[in-house]
Amino acid sequence: MIRILPQNLINQISAGEVVERPASVVKELVENALDAGAQKISVKIKDAGKSYISVRDDGCGMSPDDMLLSLERHATSKIRDEDLFNINTLGFRGEALPSIASISRFSLTSKEKNAEHAWKIQVDGGHKGELTPASLETGTLIEVRELFYATPARLKFLRSDSVELNHIIEMMQRLALAHPMIGFHLENESRILLSYPQDAALTETHARMRSVLGSDFVDDAIEVSVARDSLTLRGFISLPTYHRSSQQSQFLFVNNRPVKDKALVSALRVAYQDYIPLHRYPVVVLHLDVPALWVDVNVHPAKTEVRFQDANHVRNMLVSVIKHALHQHAHQATTTTTDRAIGYFKTPQMSSVSQPISGAVGGSTYSRLGMPSQLRPSMPLRDGQLTLSPVAMPSSLSESESSPFEVCSVHNDEEQSSSALGVMGRACAQIHQSYIIAETEDKLI
Repeated sequence: MIRILPQNLINQISAGEVVERPASVVKELVENALDAGAQKISVKIKDAGKSYISVRDDGCGMSPDDMLLSLERHATSKIRDEDLFNINTLGFRGEALPSIASISRFSLTSKEKNAEHAWKIQVDGGHKGELTPASLETGTLIEVRELFYATPARLKFLRSDSVELNHIIEMMQRLALAHPMIGFHLENESRILLSYPQDAALTETHARMRSVLGSDFVDDAIEVSVARDSLTLRGFISLPTYHRSSQQSQFLFVNNRPVKDKALVSALRVAYQDYIPLHRYPVVVLHLDVPALWVDVNVHPAKTEVRFQDANHVRNMLVSVIKHALHQHAHQATTTTTDRAIGYFKTPQMSSVSQPISGAVGGSTYSRLGMPSQLRPSMPLRDGQLTLSPVAMPSSLSESESSPFEVCSVHNDEEQSSSALGVMGRACAQIHQSYIIAETEDKLI
């Protein structure tokens, strides 16, 4: 027998798509605050968001009537009938608040700018209470307690507190990078995890990236800014010598919306494939601005994926722009890499090395396949420092066996002219069987 499901059960089913974990709640509520014109957003959580989440903003606030409507499914002020393919806000479905309220103990407090006082409404597992007067400055405060208490089976699928907390931090970082002029604050158990102040200065983009990604990236990042065929790509990409072991530091935005789009990630991989080792990933902060009619953001429950009208055109643009930027800076190394390499060579152990290091063969790096293991320099790590051991020539090797390898000293600078060094210099060592240390006239690469 077919029957229509009760509204509360419909909301709980919808919550299964919208609310995957505590980070999903934070994302939806912070995006609502941004759409409300907030300039400062404060998030407080307990138990990695499982027992308590609050989001406070200084946006425009809501009237009592709008507060009641906001808790109904598909009630929104952000789009009209004809706007589905011309969306310029982060939220638009009107599903987040009723979905969250249906699986938690939920309270909504809000005050409009010229209102006499704020109003508050509580929802317990989807059952709405009455509107009551409250005290609050202009803006909105949403509190979510005991997430998934109405659907306890969902709790079994959550990860540890540290994992869930990392998801919340990553989500806040992405939103903070997308909106560098907005202040963001995150606390867990009264401990401040993130605090990005509000600043309308144009240089705040660099300051925000420095806060999120660190000075190493900002100081050596390559800036890209290209406008082509109504598409605009702007942001910063890492040098080929600066990369990480995961894609977590790839921040991609489409019309200021954080996305994890497969087409864009694939374009990054193709652009960098000739520059970085396999299974290493560049660090990027890229904003792609496209006409709203050219992109469909209504293809994923969490709105983290998008569909482009001409995906190949977008992909080709990303690949060509990034490849061109990398080619222009192909011979530039990060200052961090250079400084660390120089630090390794300045270790105390180097004073005990009496023989020249035989790490270069015929002006190029030794062949991993052609050189006997006895001739390869050993480079152990001791207490986090790199030590270089002299290469011992086995007495058992005859002159004919060793003749194919011309041993040259790294200190014999006078015998090799500067023109023979080439652009990348002379290879003099290898680290972890992956990274080549090359010496030029004035630096190490």
